[in-house]
Amino acid sequence: MLTRLRTRGLVSSFDRASASGPVREYYRLTDAGTAELDAFRAQWAPFSSTVGELIGKDSTS
Repeated sequence: MLTRLRTRGLVSSFDRASASGPVREYYRLTDAGTAELDAFRAQWAPFSSTVGELIGKDSTS
């Protein structure tokens, strides 16, 4: 999954030495990744509410 996000330019990665083991790889959202996340969040609330209505649950609880 992270490779796909990196390929799409939504995350960048960097390595850091670790005192307790091998070098660790870290990931950070790019500006494009932040925009994609914001768009997803904007779509999620209405989607979640609609699903909640369809299955008879209050989406706020």
